[in-house]
Amino acid sequence: APGPAAPANVQTQLDMAEPQASLGEALSAEGHDAAAVAAMRRGLSIYGNRGYAAGGANLAKLHLALGVVLLKADAAGALDAFGTAAALFALEPVRSEDPSKLAESYAGMGDAQAKLAAAAPSVVRVPQWQAARHSYEQSLAIWIDVRNAKKLAPDQIDRAAQIQERIARATAAAAQE
Repeated sequence: APGPAAPANVQTQLDMAEPQASLGEALSAEGHDAAAVAAMRRGLSIYGNRGYAAGGANLAKLHLALGVVLLKADAAGALDAFGTAAALFALEPVRSEDPSKLAESYAGMGDAQAKLAAAAPSVVRVPQWQAARHSYEQSLAIWIDVRNAKKLAPDQIDRAAQIQERIARATAAAAQE
């Protein structure tokens, strides 16, 4: 008989991933970021190499949530998590169902790149600020499409303007170097 380390089937394992994701988000909301990251990473390890086929949009959402938590203290880790989320959210049918998650993944990439740029030696700041601007521009293009399709949720009304402000900041920062 399979032991406790070998759940009976893949679905049982996947059913264990979601509570870890929820726990991570709850811990993050309470300010317990290290514990939140650990829980989210446990959830991701449960998905393991089954990847998108097994986790679908939930796997992408978990990478996005991990990026949000990591952004506070680990910009490079956050950039990796947001990049993975963006790659997953770009796949159909998830992209068509909820393009705002892809837009948020690109915005997160821009935020992580901006943090890295601000902390970088001056010789590499300009390309990093340009990378941040590019990520923000990808996010903005999606937000404009969502707005034009009249599919913005009430809490998304200001997103395009917020992203435009970040583009302006990244552009100005690159020009000052």
